[in-house]
Amino acid sequence: MANTYKVHFVSNRNPIVNSQGRITGFGPNLSQAQGVDIRYGEVQVTVTGAPKQGKIVPGTLVVYDEKILVEKGKAQIRGSDQMFSALHPALVSAKTIILFAHGFFNTFSDSVERAATILSFYGIDAEIIVFSWPSAGTLIGYQHDRATSRQSGPAFARVIRRLATELAGLSPTAPRPTVHLLCHSMGNYALRFGVQALLAQPQDTNLGQIQPAVPATHLPTIFNQIILAAADEDSDAFDRQDKLKALPDLGRGVTVYYTHEDWVLTFLSAGIEFNGPRLGAGGPDNMATISDKVSAVDVSDVVPAGLNMDSHQYYRLYTPVRDDEVAVLAGQAPDKIHNRAATGVPHRYRIEPAVG
Repeated sequence: MANTYKVHFVSNRNPIVNSQGRITGFGPNLSQAQGVDIRYGEVQVTVTGAPKQGKIVPGTLVVYDEKILVEKGKAQIRGSDQMFSALHPALVSAKTIILFAHGFFNTFSDSVERAATILSFYGIDAEIIVFSWPSAGTLIGYQHDRATSRQSGPAFARVIRRLATELAGLSPTAPRPTVHLLCHSMGNYALRFGVQALLAQPQDTNLGQIQPAVPATHLPTIFNQIILAAADEDSDAFDRQDKLKALPDLGRGVTVYYTHEDWVLTFLSAGIEFNGPRLGAGGPDNMATISDKVSAVDVSDVVPAGLNMDSHQYYRLYTPVRDDEVAVLAGQAPDKIHNRAATGVPHRYRIEPAVG
């Protein structure tokens, strides 16, 4: 059975423009202003099969107009205004909203199609926003992706700031939406630099123009739950102020999923690329020194080993991990989630295979 989903997107990729001047897609490189300028839009994606496979519906890509540099006296046109206008009914009706950052080896089409498969596989009635940063979409493009994800931090920060502004503008008596952040693979590396941009420049600026600002040491709580899946990030990230130490401020809870069976992290990232121990392969270095908001969940027992991409894509392929994530998003207490077992280390768990 096929289902079609609307996927909202924000991208700092280079636009692909046809002869009529219409944007027909986005490429693998940073946008014109070093990746700080971003475009907003939406697209329809049909999802079929098991595992879930997504496909953009031809002719449904809409890229909102964006005119920031205008003549004096004329109003700016912001794509973000159009996107949040489309999202306004969800914001005022207590609906769930997920901000998703994809990993490496993703074209623009991959990123929005993957977002739709997440909604389908998780079975959540939610609006999803993809931050589609410039991945080359090839297995040999690792170094390219690592560089562009790092450079995408300021753009990621702009998306989070605008989302925070919309939430702050809601009536205090209105129902509150449930807003989550889900990052996969190298999307977590982009998140690190997004967090750093939020700390360095608390207020949004047009096209990244620097304005006087006092660097922050803490960040406001914006998300209900933050999920870091298969994070291609350093295992000491939560201990380091220059990495993800401030991330728990942004959410009520943070869940790190990891497995030593993750081929991409253990073989490619840590092995060939010499990136050192990965957060998504062994979890945080020391649970005792980091925020109590952070839980670490070992999925090794429910993810088959193998030199393939499945061991890196478990968050959207394997039902036991999916069920755990859905419980997290529903706000269940970390120590009460079904099929989790304590490991003897505070805030660290493992998912057990289902019995029978």
